[in-house]
Amino acid sequence: MKKLILPLLCLMAGIPAFSQKNFVPGYIINQQGDTLRGDVNDQGWSRSPRKIEFQAGGSITQYEIAELKGFGMTNGDVYVREIVTRSTRPVEYDQLRQSYSDTTVTDTLLLRQVVRGQWNLYAGYVDKLLLYYQVGNEPLTELSYVVALDDNASGIYYRNYFRDQLNARLVTAGKQNDQLERKLSSLDYRESSMKRFFELLNGENGGNGNQLVQDKIKLTRFFGGIGMVANSLALEADDVEAIRELDNIKGSVSYSVQAGVEIGSARKLQRWVLRAEIMYYNFNASGSGETEKDLLGHTSQYDYSLKMANVRPSLSLLYHIVRQPAFRAYLGGGYSMNLSSYKENKMVRYRQDNDYTSVKDPFLDFEKAWGQLLLRGGVQVLDRYMIDLNYGVLGSFSSYPAITVKPRILNLQVNYRF
Repeated sequence: MKKLILPLLCLMAGIPAFSQKNFVPGYIINQQGDTLRGDVNDQGWSRSPRKIEFQAGGSITQYEIAELKGFGMTNGDVYVREIVTRSTRPVEYDQLRQSYSDTTVTDTLLLRQVVRGQWNLYAGYVDKLLLYYQVGNEPLTELSYVVALDDNASGIYYRNYFRDQLNARLVTAGKQNDQLERKLSSLDYRESSMKRFFELLNGENGGNGNQLVQDKIKLTRFFGGIGMVANSLALEADDVEAIRELDNIKGSVSYSVQAGVEIGSARKLQRWVLRAEIMYYNFNASGSGETEKDLLGHTSQYDYSLKMANVRPSLSLLYHIVRQPAFRAYLGGGYSMNLSSYKENKMVRYRQDNDYTSVKDPFLDFEKAWGQLLLRGGVQVLDRYMIDLNYGVLGSFSSYPAITVKPRILNLQVNYRF
């Protein structure tokens, strides 16, 4: 199994070198209003981009914000250039305790389109999250809120002015009803919360509005599949003859069956994904050894056999280093808890001098629940098929301080995403 681990580590180290550029099919709209199709270097911007790279005909061109009216990725995010006003007041506790600027400035931003319809929602980020709404072809309006220190400057509180803004606009549009009022009263200044509210607004609009319904983002994706497991085991104990004499412990290769769910963000082609998984697999190992001859020329021979059936729930955080509509690659880590049933845990000793065989089963009292760290890497193809390679390191099912037990588990999975 060591021969497999080295290529895996080399692959994990090498992939980031190829992940700096992430060109995906898309388009730009230039200053003249012409739409040019090609590939956009999608960086999954956490801040509003000031420039982008566009590839067409084999050449890469960098476009500044002043040269664009907008751009988008096929089956991905769409950005539009807008001249907007924005508040400069900070929203973090540490910043509020220092000197800061509390004013409104005019800026040109590339805003990401969150909801499109009669009621539009846009998101940007300049020092803080910025959310804008638009009804029809009206100018964009910043959804306003203020974070302030309490009287003792020991905490903060929120003034959600955006609720009054939206309520007033709903009255003007004649769209007030009990359901919207209830939603509005608990609305948070978060993209996911605003997105649900604006989708509801467009849904209330007689079916004219939300054009994103046909491309609805799935925040949770279930998956299931089969795989192969290669395991190894190292036993070390200087004071236990039966273990000390074992010189060739062999692992095994078996199958795995797994299922789980992935939870992403509200962004298309999101980078971070949380994966919860449960897997069934077998862990088998066997070894033998022989003592040196004593003064009478006699030896003792030891044979050890371990057979385990395991259910392994795990939780992993994955980072997608390559994000394209038809292909994605990820790296990550997590933690697994192995729930083990010991079918066999047997040490057989054969003494040559008196032709005597003794069997001890269980040989050692191992833990039935034990944890391991997980290293993961894999790819997704066509948004449906997933090949995952994970390696269980550290952790042990032994509680004996004088006995070192090192299980290692390499698992190759082929999964289908629903």
